[in-house]
Amino acid sequence: MLGVKKSIFEKIKFDPSQKFMEDALFINEVHRDGNTFKIFQEPRYIFSMRRFEKRGNSEICRQ
Repeated sequence: MLGVKKSIFEKIKFDPSQKFMEDALFINEVHRDGNTFKIFQEPRYIFSMRRFEKRGNSEICRQ
C-alpha cells in the first residue's frame, strides 16, 4: 500500500484509466514533483464496528 499526503494526492491525481503499472506512474509523478511517499508493508485499517452492524459486511467492503 502506498501512502502520500492528501494534498499531494489531490494535486497529482491517480489515473484509474491506466491498465498496467498505474501505481508506478503515480509514484513517478510524485517523485518528479519533488515529493516523497511511503510504502506500508503491513497496513492497519481502522473502522467502526457500529458501521458494520448498521450497514453489513458487503456494503462496507465495497467502499
